Amino acid sequence: MRLLTIATLMTVTLGSWGCQRNPAMTNLAGPTPTNSIATINIVAANGSLAFSPNPATISPGGMVVWHNLDTVPHRITLDDGSVDTGPLDPGTYSGSASVGFGGTYHCANHPDVTGRIVTQ
Repeated sequence: MRLLTIATLMTVTLGSWGCQRNPAMTNLAGPTPTNSIATINIVAANGSLAFSPNPATISPGGMVVWHNLDTVPHRITLDDGSVDTGPLDPGTYSGSASVGFGGTYHCANHPDVTGRIVTQ
């Protein structure tokens, strides 16, 4: 009986010690990122091409990825010439592009299809 009591006390003592709060383990997720990555879809609906969302909103200095959900190739270019995705075949994603503080863009294959990126 005495052995059982000692074992119980050790289990309770060690168990509660192991569950104490460790201040070094408080923010495991790390800081909230200041930049964002937005995905802009290239879509065809009712015979028209569009970007969605439009406008896309990012944090200042954020990144954008375009996703071609259409059945034909596209090539996205920022109007200031700072970004050119190259050809985007159906179903593919562009590489992530730094768009700084936003701007306007278009599809080089379909110049009447335009979009805008804003920062917030």
